[in-house]
Amino acid sequence: MQAGQGKSASRGRGGGPRRNTLGKVALVVLASVSLGACGQAGERTVVRVGKSVITEGELRRWASVLVAAERPKPREGVRVRDQALQFLIRARWVEEAARSDHIVVEGREINELLTLVLYAQRRTIPAVPYGWKDELEQYVASPVATPAEQSWLMSISLLHTKLERRDLEHAEGMIARTRVVRYYDEKRGRFVVPEHRDLAIVEASLRAAMQKARRALIAGVPPRVVSKRFSEGPYDPGGVKLHYTKGTGAGALDRAIFSARPHVVVGPLRLYWYYVFEVLKVEPRRQLRLAEVEGEIKRTLAMRGLAEKLDSSLAQSWRPQTACQPGYLVADCRQ
Repeated sequence: MQAGQGKSASRGRGGGPRRNTLGKVALVVLASVSLGACGQAGERTVVRVGKSVITEGELRRWASVLVAAERPKPREGVRVRDQALQFLIRARWVEEAARSDHIVVEGREINELLTLVLYAQRRTIPAVPYGWKDELEQYVASPVATPAEQSWLMSISLLHTKLERRDLEHAEGMIARTRVVRYYDEKRGRFVVPEHRDLAIVEASLRAAMQKARRALIAGVPPRVVSKRFSEGPYDPGGVKLHYTKGTGAGALDRAIFSARPHVVVGPLRLYWYYVFEVLKVEPRRQLRLAEVEGEIKRTLAMRGLAEKLDSSLAQSWRPQTACQPGYLVADCRQ
């Protein structure tokens, strides 16, 4: 089936998806998603990838989407066509690899990701990370890309991400424990929980108010009650700060907090404002044990170059099954 005929190209075989290395796979609900521009019946096939094809009309459509995104000069037309063809071929590789491993995506996943990506584009906020972004971004952002085409692009992104996750789980299983131990020993300083303290703290601009707050805390009035009554702080923590670490506040306040004895009310301490606080609990600096971070280390080691490895693996598996017609030869054709 060609792209753009409204039916998911990532559907499992044999009556439904089976369990794979990713665990339980989502059901396919992509019936309304167009997988590219729809060619006319009998339209010429220019590339065949496994059981999928790319038609001449589909290629023209995606080249026009790319042109609208990049606005290349007319003499660059051949380059744009070939670039679009390379993209379509690699998208087919992703679909074919996912289909062969019974990996699918839900319409809900597609809609959620597309909503985030388009919102970030409209608001010019930091871009949303998504799978295979370098290849997909210019097509998603093209002013002529239809909602159905954008949904298809997001489905390719999600399939690529799930293929990466599959490879990640496999790679984690191949990491020798000796590598994990060596990494832990070399990077031991990264696996430290710094000393942190739980505080009752109140802040205000008037010393008289803080003197009253001090007396209330000493008398055992709950910190939240004291804060509500006396605090004026613009970042009022509600009387309690948990897991306060060095560097969280101003230097003088940090020094006072980390030199204070537990369960002793301190203040009023004058900085920019007046502060009264009590250290409720001290958790000393702690070195995390290897057993606590072994999974994190394996993931870190396994993720090195993962995307590049996946793309290389796709090429190795699917380039031999990519047959291009004369006049449509690009780097990813088996010829």
